[in-house]
Amino acid sequence: MAAKRNLTPHFDDVQAHYDLSDEFFALFLDPSRTYSCAYFERDDMTLEEAQLAKVDLALGKLNLQPGMTLLDIGCGWGSVMMRAVEKYDVDVIGLTLSANQKAHVERVFAESDDNRQKRVLLTGWEQFDEPVD
Repeated sequence: MAAKRNLTPHFDDVQAHYDLSDEFFALFLDPSRTYSCAYFERDDMTLEEAQLAKVDLALGKLNLQPGMTLLDIGCGWGSVMMRAVEKYDVDVIGLTLSANQKAHVERVFAESDDNRQKRVLLTGWEQFDEPVD
């Protein structure tokens, strides 16, 4: 039997980058603050439209059903979770190692007008053991 590994998240590395400031990232990210490649289906799409197209493409592959719980590891500023809540009526749990991102997601969640359960945790995947779909 393989020995159990002692995995721990790397908070310092992540926070050194993502906790610079929200204002810094707002300089070059779209309003949803989706921090990854976009999906430009058409040449005339804005960055915000292309980010939403990418999120919709990814979420569409998950076969989400109302009431399921989506776990978003490395949830960033929460755009994927909020889209999942809006479009698929699911509960969401986000994991982040960034204190700034956690605070931002908590504000986004507080401003949302829905009945879904939404949580963001300052923890790594290595420490998470709750059941999700």
